[in-house]
Amino acid sequence: MRLSVKTKQVAGVVLLVGLAVVVLSVIHLAWIARIHLRESLSRGEMVAQFVFERASNVVTTREQAYSALQNDPGLRSLLLSSIAYSEHVTYAAIVDPRNVAIVHSSPTLEGQTLETQPLLKSLIDQGPLEQFQAISGDRMFEVQQPLLM
Repeated sequence: MRLSVKTKQVAGVVLLVGLAVVVLSVIHLAWIARIHLRESLSRGEMVAQFVFERASNVVTTREQAYSALQNDPGLRSLLLSSIAYSEHVTYAAIVDPRNVAIVHSSPTLEGQTLETQPLLKSLIDQGPLEQFQAISGDRMFEVQQPLLM
């Protein structure tokens, strides 16, 4: 069956428009993913900065650091409320150099070794395909703030 010139033109225009819609939709999704990841990073850094400020005010001596962190009600309240602050924040914790939780938003995990997760900042530096794979899976990413004394 032969197609008329008019049918071929219509099919060509429909194909071009469809292709343009698909390409622009993929670009739009990539931008939205990047925006959401940057927003999550911003919220994570803000929570980390709040915890850092409170912890640096609580700790006065190296010898009393762990007990001061564990017994401070303000820090505990901050950690507990941080997971309610954003749906993207799953936990907040202060860990020692061996990654053992000193204070955790879930008190039952204190004293346990936490798995290190990839940094969220490194995901933002990656391409759209890697970002889609990361956010479509069930992966977790970290925002870290060193607390040195």
